[in-house]
Amino acid sequence: MLIPLGLADPKRVFSFALWTTVGSFFGALAAYSIGVFAFDRLGIPLLSLVGIGTDNIQQARNMFAEHTLLVVLAGSMGLVPSKLMSITAGGFGVPFVPFALVFLVGRSARYVIVATIIRYAGSRLVAWIERRVGRPLATLR
Repeated sequence: MLIPLGLADPKRVFSFALWTTVGSFFGALAAYSIGVFAFDRLGIPLLSLVGIGTDNIQQARNMFAEHTLLVVLAGSMGLVPSKLMSITAGGFGVPFVPFALVFLVGRSARYVIVATIIRYAGSRLVAWIERRVGRPLATLR
């Protein structure tokens, strides 16, 4: 939602980025809680719904063991789905405070970067896309 709202009102895009960060952070905390309190009962079934099996979970466990905060940072920046990373972080016993701080820093950085691009280049990007597509974005479905 940050991108369309920011394109609609570029002067408020940084405010939108703040609220996007807050919402994403609380969603990550909820997912982390699922991992901490119900990894076997809820976490593993949720992960299997998106195609993550036992082998993948073991690989993730090994990655977390070796590079805990880097995996959290990658998930917070969007390189790994953040909710899946949050569930596994909770399930694998990543300490809460480092998890929360690294996630908040990574998510904030991601959304500030997106907001900056929208604020200073958004109208040019929309014009470029519309030229490539051959019609206004509002008519696309």
